[in-house]
Amino acid sequence: MTLVIGSTAVSLYGNDDHSETETIFFEETLPVEDKNIDSFIQISDNYPDEDSRAELFGEEKIIERLIAFNKNLNCNWDYYEITTQALQSKEFYSGDERFVKIYNRKGGQIKNQIITENEESHYVTSLNTIQMSKKAFDKYLPEIESGERFNDDDFVLSDSDSIPIILGYNYKAYTDIGEIMRLNYLQKDFEFCVKGFLPRESMIQLDEKIIELDNYICVPNFDCAEIASGDGIDFLFQIRYYLQRNSGYIKCDSESDWEGIDQKISNLAGQYGLDYCAIDSVYHIDTVTK
Repeated sequence: MTLVIGSTAVSLYGNDDHSETETIFFEETLPVEDKNIDSFIQISDNYPDEDSRAELFGEEKIIERLIAFNKNLNCNWDYYEITTQALQSKEFYSGDERFVKIYNRKGGQIKNQIITENEESHYVTSLNTIQMSKKAFDKYLPEIESGERFNDDDFVLSDSDSIPIILGYNYKAYTDIGEIMRLNYLQKDFEFCVKGFLPRESMIQLDEKIIELDNYICVPNFDCAEIASGDGIDFLFQIRYYLQRNSGYIKCDSESDWEGIDQKISNLAGQYGLDYCAIDSVYHIDTVTK
């Protein structure tokens, strides 16, 4: 099974002094089948760096506005949320090398790097991860090898919940269903509970390039049950998290569908005091068989 998506560039670590930019590394090349596949326009915010995003943190009701924009994207368009924000281990990583994220064709990794926060040091290792909305999971990853699929409750998160995850096939040799993994997500520590495993050779394809999901952690794009207040870790996480969710893909059936979409997105974002646009490029998403 293969999923075709466009690449994204996102912050890998929430600490401003240790931010990295993602460059997706493609492991293999497959021929693109000659057939009609779904076309998408990607949405992007116009906050290019941590300094520009930092200004959002002090704005009134910023989380509520980001959530409202997200709801409108999902209501007004056929909107799919697909991102590859790396989850990170903060303990010394001695696991399978295949699970560690590669950021460039030279094999660059963030593995057991020492980071200092609040005068305390810890290791950081970035792991291959994909996040999807329920719509995207249901359409593009409809099968699992074992365990359970995500249900509706898995797409809502309260403060006391662990986050359910479905792991790539190669994790089966090291991890059991029900096991808890303690990882960092956008500079907030969470517990992740293994719910199931994907079939062998589940894949993501971008045009002629593919990424195998056998070595990936799959995370549902959940709604936060409560809106965080103040300027603590929860507050900063939710801002970063909803910025990420709002950089998804709008399905367009024809060229006429995407004409003027940039202005429509800009106008909608402006209603909430946000700065967003549509990227001037068409992405193709589809499931195919290897």
